[in-house]
Amino acid sequence: MIYFIVGGLAALVSWNGWHAFQTLIRYRTQFTLRMTFRMVGMWGLLVSLGFFLMLFSASGDFGLGEDKGRVVEIVIPLVMGIQAAVLFSPTDENVLEILLTYPRPIVWVLAERLGLAFIFQVVAALVGVLISFFFFDDRTLGLALIRWIPPTLLLMGVGTYTTLKSRVLAFGVAIAALVWFVGLFFGPLLLPGMPVISPLDTIQPYLWSMNPYLLPQDLGWEDYWVNRALVSLIGFFLISRGGAYLRDEEVVLLGATSKGRTRSAISKIVEGL
Repeated sequence: MIYFIVGGLAALVSWNGWHAFQTLIRYRTQFTLRMTFRMVGMWGLLVSLGFFLMLFSASGDFGLGEDKGRVVEIVIPLVMGIQAAVLFSPTDENVLEILLTYPRPIVWVLAERLGLAFIFQVVAALVGVLISFFFFDDRTLGLALIRWIPPTLLLMGVGTYTTLKSRVLAFGVAIAALVWFVGLFFGPLLLPGMPVISPLDTIQPYLWSMNPYLLPQDLGWEDYWVNRALVSLIGFFLISRGGAYLRDEEVVLLGATSKGRTRSAISKIVEGL
């Protein structure tokens, strides 16, 4: 079942990725990096580095034990999820009407902002991993370099999609933070065999596959990599669905689907009769 879901999501993500690549080739000369940098800023990078400094210098281990490298895996997904939620909200975009008149699709704006923010977090991750490697004798360097990426992609997708669909920036931030909190602090309850209340016991044997903070020692390396793949694919899928939402310029501007507008018009006609 889980392998079927992974395969299906991989196919959907590949299809969306192909269309994104075609868009990239078509508009490759229309980057607006200077304006994007002004909109994104470096606050995400500075916040991540600030948390690293605080957690690495703290006397307690915060439940991390000897694995100080998990600080990167814990901090960056939360910061990136919040940043993704606030980077593009149609109702808070002051020049939305102007952006919709550009020849390039508006989804390009979201892609540029997310891409630049992610690059800054890559820099922060490298700094954090190197600190844990040289100062805390963390010997899992290879794993530490990549294990922060799946939960980061997931929270990026959650923050982006929730903000775009709800058109409420604070709601996107809250949902991204909630997913992070549940995954980090209640992750052990998602493991098979853990006692949970009904009706969660019927789906609990499968929830481990979507746990953003699953550890290799929880179920073994094979299941760990399946989990990492599925978590990453869910993040990519949510980001692509957010991009699909932005393809309808009328929906972006007015916040109503064509189906919703049709129903509203019909309701008004009926009320008039």
